[in-house]
Amino acid sequence: MRLLPRMPKKWRQADDKSTLDSIPTHFIRLLQIKGSEEAAATLLQCVYGQSADESKSEASQ
Repeated sequence: MRLLPRMPKKWRQADDKSTLDSIPTHFIRLLQIKGSEEAAATLLQCVYGQSADESKSEASQ
């Protein structure tokens, strides 16, 4: 499993510390530490801002 982020060229130009270029490396490390399911859940949490468990509990209220 790999993560290959796509982003506008402007974002890369504004990224002085090359943080965006390190995203795939950090995701691979997360896969090694947590496994594929937890790594995917963490990625989705970063994108959507909450975990699936949190959204389920909010929906049931």
